[in-house]
Amino acid sequence: MFAILLLGVNVTTFHSVQASEFTEITVTIIGDPVIVLNSQKNMIRANVEIENYDPRDGYYFMKVVDTSSGQILMESEILPKYAGNDIWAVQIAYLAQQDEIEIGEYEIQIITEYGSATGKISFSVTDKMPPNSQEIVSTEKIVEEKTENIKTVKDLNLTSEGFFDKGKIHYESERYGLALEYFENAIEKNPNFVEALRYAGNSLYQLKKIDEAMSYYDKVLKIDPNDYKTYHNIGTKFLDANEPEEAIKYFDKAIEIKPDHTRSLNDKGVALSDLGNYDEAIIYYEKVLEIDPNHNNALTNLAFRYYESEDYVKSTIYADRALEINPNEMDALNLKALILLDQNYKSNLNEAKSLFEKVLSIEPENITSLYNLAGIFDHLERYNDASLHYKKVIDQEPNNEGALFYYAVSLSDIGKYSESIKYWDKLLSLNPDHVDAIYNKGFAFHQLGQYNEALENYDVVLQKNPEHIEALLGKGVLQYDLGKYWDAIYYYDKVLEIDSNHPFAFNNKANALKELDKDEEALSYLEKALEIDPNYSDAIKNKQLLLEKMGRSTSGSIDQCMNIDTQCFEKYGFSNPEAYNQCVSIRVNNCELDTQIEMITWAAIIVPIIIGGVVSIIFLDKHKKKKSLQTVPKKFDIKKPKTEEDHDWMGI
Repeated sequence: MFAILLLGVNVTTFHSVQASEFTEITVTIIGDPVIVLNSQKNMIRANVEIENYDPRDGYYFMKVVDTSSGQILMESEILPKYAGNDIWAVQIAYLAQQDEIEIGEYEIQIITEYGSATGKISFSVTDKMPPNSQEIVSTEKIVEEKTENIKTVKDLNLTSEGFFDKGKIHYESERYGLALEYFENAIEKNPNFVEALRYAGNSLYQLKKIDEAMSYYDKVLKIDPNDYKTYHNIGTKFLDANEPEEAIKYFDKAIEIKPDHTRSLNDKGVALSDLGNYDEAIIYYEKVLEIDPNHNNALTNLAFRYYESEDYVKSTIYADRALEINPNEMDALNLKALILLDQNYKSNLNEAKSLFEKVLSIEPENITSLYNLAGIFDHLERYNDASLHYKKVIDQEPNNEGALFYYAVSLSDIGKYSESIKYWDKLLSLNPDHVDAIYNKGFAFHQLGQYNEALENYDVVLQKNPEHIEALLGKGVLQYDLGKYWDAIYYYDKVLEIDSNHPFAFNNKANALKELDKDEEALSYLEKALEIDPNYSDAIKNKQLLLEKMGRSTSGSIDQCMNIDTQCFEKYGFSNPEAYNQCVSIRVNNCELDTQIEMITWAAIIVPIIIGGVVSIIFLDKHKKKKSLQTVPKKFDIKKPKTEEDHDWMGI
């Protein structure tokens, strides 16, 4: 292991070097350029001086390299600081662990992130103390040493414009604290410097010091009441605070002063959208495009607006235009994927999946893509993948109710019922009246065999909504599990009072009647289930079993006729649906059942019963986990039209 001790302050990240003055880096070792093994002389100290320092060179780094092998022993950022006379400097120290360094020649290299400047110096590692050498001072002393002649930003000999220009460089590199220092020094030299005042406000805004930022904006408007950029910035402050009506007042002032200010026009459209004035918002986005046909935010916002109104043709046109300008425009890619899913979910599933995956290759934490890709995995019954993507959404937005809901469902899908209950509780802490979360929590307890807890949750659901079909079915199945068949029938009848064509309720009621030896009545309910859904596989199985019990033999045996779809699926699976359906049709006909089974899946409880001394099987529909009325989770749309990007909307 190696340790490095650095003195100084952070330097911001920029690009390229100045054409007129090239950065020069000088490295000077303090004392002997030697590390001696098995001694206290185990540290190299050096001064680094940078002449013609240019922030656009980016971060500065120190490397320690074995010159014989080229192996990098360590690499760390160093932090230069202004030392006067146009020199920036930092003192560095490299502390070597005796058991991890060998005798040989080494080099300290100083490099920049973006510039071409480099500096380097060599040192040796030996096992003998050089003549006349001195032991290095202690680590503690180095840490306490102060670099002499260090000056603050204020000590730079610059004009107000010079301070401002350097501040802009730091601001554009998102080093807002350091930028603010330069702007404040520019203002000190020229209190009426409008741009410096505005940029100081912008820096404070980016640092989340909103009230202080507003004080600078007020100063700007006192000096120049027609500074439209500041009106725009104040409007954006109110827009971010979810006060669109107040935001519009300031956007209007900016537009009155400068009618072609596209940022104010676009962001007024966003504020109008927030107020639900969608048609008027479209007018402002179109005004932006009249001025700048390639304004990406306005194109994306129009695409989103038309998507919301289900005009998928226009939405696609504007999304495609945005992608022509920037093929990696993530909101446009997400919109195109959402349009595909809305138009034909099953047919367009793979294409939409590819678009979401492209977005995630650009921005791995994009919530819209993570959420919707999770929904696609859910639809494909790839529940592990679904749960992983929902969890990534929750990691970013712990209180996202949609993600919490579907993540808990996906945990149930993979049998992690105990873990799912933790997330139902989290969701219910945010929304105690979330009926479907309460139901699903009961379902999880039911699967764990914790019937009292399950019943308690089903009852809470029915108190809030007496006609909650899933909870009624859940209570029916729970009573069936406890052998209380008449109680089960009571709840199935409740379902049928609400929905007289509910095949699950008919099938489950038939199973309960079967347990009570009311076979003819059971048969009649199975036939009702099949009238409603001729392809209802569980009802087909149960009818066949019941006929066998009643002695009404068919040409097919139990072995031939049970699990028809499973037998055919094992042979053909998803690879050949046509052959699968033909297989099912032939076997069903052989069993003299006037129905066919499509390639479907079901949830079943397998209950052993005794018929003539032989263990047979009855399939009972299990109440489903309630997800939503859709076949897949609700899409997480792009929440809001795009304002100007945070890093550049201010002061432009």
